Amino acid sequence: MESFPGDGKKRLRTRLLEALGAVLLALGFVGIFLPVLPTTPFVLAAAFCFASNPVMYARIRDSPYFGEYFRAYREGGTVSRRTRAKAVAMVWIVMAVSIVLLDITWLRLLLLVICAVVTLHLLTIGRGKKER
Repeated sequence: MESFPGDGKKRLRTRLLEALGAVLLALGFVGIFLPVLPTTPFVLAAAFCFASNPVMYARIRDSPYFGEYFRAYREGGTVSRRTRAKAVAMVWIVMAVSIVLLDITWLRLLLLVICAVVTLHLLTIGRGKKER
């Protein structure tokens, strides 16, 4: 097979984007369980990195873990009530455990403020037209 000028650079760029996409996807996965780490932006950025790889792009789109975030955003920037409810519950559970285990008053207060802000964010944006 004949090689054209720039093919090596294109392959290198594709491999670097795929590696970055894998890191971003891993961060998105961690974000499912850690409420202070946003899942959707990492999943969308990973999908962008995998745009030149149709197999990986389809895997994100059809994934049982990330597909809902990806499709909801692509179809109108909405997140289902169920997803928001799960996210709010996880925020409060994780923060409650952290607050109970900490013995530093100012840090407990900071976690409560963060929890309240994240909850407000989750409840107010990404709502479908029917929910408004």
